[in-house]
Amino acid sequence: MKRAIGVLLISFSISGCSSSPYYADKSVNTFDSYQPATSVVSLVYNLGMASAYSVPAEARDEHENCVFMMLDNGNPGDACNWHTDRASGTVRVAMIRPNMCHDLISTVNYRNKTDSWQEQACPQGNTWKFYR
Repeated sequence: MKRAIGVLLISFSISGCSSSPYYADKSVNTFDSYQPATSVVSLVYNLGMASAYSVPAEARDEHENCVFMMLDNGNPGDACNWHTDRASGTVRVAMIRPNMCHDLISTVNYRNKTDSWQEQACPQGNTWKFYR
């Protein structure tokens, strides 16, 4: 039992790593549909829910392209819309602060579920540092 839980925890930590500088695995599943992790069954259920609504890689790539296009070229109020065969979304520039940090509002639609979030990206050298 301890070994199974250890393997699951290690796989969660490894799967959380992403080669992309921006996009971690995104799921449109809301936290209210998860069960408290009080047993292995509930842990497996939560893993299944996260996997079922994990946004496909091609959609994550489209979203990331919009994020960086808006950071490099967008003005407040500008938006970039993207879509694939299975998902769609929008990235909107909400505000550009005097220190050149950009506030972005992102929306992703996948499998009839929608998730929105706001983040801030600040220039750091020739890259962007993201804060959620």
